[in-house]
Amino acid sequence: MVQRRAARFITNRFHNSSSVDSMLEELNLETLKSPRTKHQLTMLYRIVNKLVDSDTNKYLVPLKKMHKHPHG
Repeated sequence: MVQRRAARFITNRFHNSSSVDSMLEELNLETLKSPRTKHQLTMLYRIVNKLVDSDTNKYLVPLKKMHKHPHG
């Protein structure tokens, strides 16, 4: 929400018909979701590779059985 308002302010386009997504792309602004996702993926990598002290069973559930489905 903050980035969307900032994009409108920076580009000086306040009309409802203006696409905020295209403004964000044009300004090359990252959404707040992007850093959160990067952080989560980094943490998952660290947990999987035992780079942090954590209970992997708390966060990761092993796949019990793979099912193969015939094609066709």
